Amino acid sequence: MKHGSSIETRENAMGKPAIKGYKKFAALVIAAVIGITGAIIAPANAKTVKLTFWSWRVEDKAFYEQVISDFRAANPAHRNIEITFQAYPNAEYATILSSAMAAGKGPDIVHARAYGALDQLIVPGYLSPIKPQEVKGLNTYNKSIVDSMRGFTDKRLFGVPFATQNLGIFANRDLLRRAG
Repeated sequence: MKHGSSIETRENAMGKPAIKGYKKFAALVIAAVIGITGAIIAPANAKTVKLTFWSWRVEDKAFYEQVISDFRAANPAHRNIEITFQAYPNAEYATILSSAMAAGKGPDIVHARAYGALDQLIVPGYLSPIKPQEVKGLNTYNKSIVDSMRGFTDKRLFGVPFATQNLGIFANRDLLRRAG
């Protein structure tokens, strides 16, 4: 990464900025959430719909605010929808989120960690299931990525995959041989 905003300097494996496609993807996720919630097309006299979007990605606040702005500009039919992004420190996010959800004051759009962490929101009934056919393009995702957004207990889909991560182990064979 180069100096400056991590939002603007991310590069893919070829050294090209990767954020452009990520912005489009983020806007697609927001559009999917709005479509799922039923806020489809606003007539001229529609009431304002205020949605909150929470995350632990404090460092990406400017990025998500730009994604929201781009979404609004590209979707004038959703002019009555206001989305506010709120980021919390990573170490505090799970506690803040679960406390707010338990009090009935949680966000409308949630960055949630996949697999077991997702069940912490599903089991108490804080999340509503999504019908996969309602999410445009979901069928183009790898099945295991989509399945990460299903509950362990309740196998229905509760989220839209947003990012993936590869974990690997690298070893220095010479050091391993010398260590026995």
